[in-house]
Amino acid sequence: MTENIFFDKSKLKRCGANVIIGKTVRIRSPEKVSIGDNVIIDDFTYISGEVTIGDYVHVACNCVLAASQGTIEMKSFSGLSAGCKVYAGSSNYVTCGLDIPTIPIEYQYNTIIDNVILESFALVGANGTVLPGAILPEGFAMAANLIVRKKLKLNPWSLMVNDEGKQIKRKGVKELHQRVNQFYNINFKNLEE
Repeated sequence: MTENIFFDKSKLKRCGANVIIGKTVRIRSPEKVSIGDNVIIDDFTYISGEVTIGDYVHVACNCVLAASQGTIEMKSFSGLSAGCKVYAGSSNYVTCGLDIPTIPIEYQYNTIIDNVILESFALVGANGTVLPGAILPEGFAMAANLIVRKKLKLNPWSLMVNDEGKQIKRKGVKELHQRVNQFYNINFKNLEE
């Protein structure tokens, strides 16, 4: 297997078994990143800050996971399609502030920092964006090119189809549960069909 050209895999806080990390994945501060078992992180992805990735997670190519001073957690079986962006920190664009990383931390102000969680089986469609404070519930999915904000009421096992938060119920949940339990014991929450 070809070694990564941007960081030393041995410096990761944790790296499970059967992990594939693309040669061009960039991880700033690998000592803050934990990766579970059976994970694939595709090329041209950038990870920064305190990020925890569970088992059987896929992060497709060209994704950004920017935790800033917060945290990002992707629980088991969650996934990001190509081009997704997940932010636990952001500027407050309405009110001025000093919050870019070139400013000494003691002078920074008016930054939005809020942890992000993708619960088990949460999926983000291609080019989707997850903003600070968003919690994607178990089984939640979002269509391509959408933005998830903290203020949206997101339902487990639903598919978000527009930026206003319209959701429809996902199908096949019980079959998914049965198949996953054949090889991985997981406690499903909010399981309805």
